[in-house]
Amino acid sequence: MSDGPEPILERAERPPPAQQRRRVLVPTVVTLAVLLFLGAVFTGVWTDRLWFKSVGYSSVFTTMLSTRIVMFILFGLVFAAVVTVNVVVAYRSRPMTMAQLGANDSVARYRQGIDPLRRPIVIVIALLTFVFAGSTAAGRWRTYLMWQNGTDFNKADLYFGKDIGFYVFDYPWFRFLLSFGFTLVFLSAVAVALVHYLYGGIAFQGRGR
Repeated sequence: MSDGPEPILERAERPPPAQQRRRVLVPTVVTLAVLLFLGAVFTGVWTDRLWFKSVGYSSVFTTMLSTRIVMFILFGLVFAAVVTVNVVVAYRSRPMTMAQLGANDSVARYRQGIDPLRRPIVIVIALLTFVFAGSTAAGRWRTYLMWQNGTDFNKADLYFGKDIGFYVFDYPWFRFLLSFGFTLVFLSAVAVALVHYLYGGIAFQGRGR
């Protein structure tokens, strides 16, 4: 007699079939998307390797590929680390009275929805910024190699007296670093402002107040 209710309890605790299908479907779709992306990247890289090898410039391909990989990892890590650290610091410095805002808080619903997913959201932000910054930097491998291997033209420009080689080899790389830093500061500021707004650090009063 005591064994009767147990199957009923097990069935009651089991997630509905639709939820089970979503739990299986989402990781499957993500895995397939990642595999397709990696397959496309591998196909392009392998095709380039075969072409460079056929014309006797395998060393050029190796230099190009290694430069792109290093720039992708380095710039991606720096960008993701700065943005993520700023988001975490902004969250930890949120007002301690945030929980007392209650139903009058205009963003309470958004905060309640985000709180259970706070850690996954931070991880996703870190991954997205890593891929974004890394891909952007890897696409400027020519600019970096020109800066690294640049030389003087032994001829100065008429206005600033700098060697023309500076504008051909150095200036594009410095412009990229400047734009990269500006984008990093801007996105970090936006992310910090959003965190402070969601958790009560920034509040906008309504009209007439």
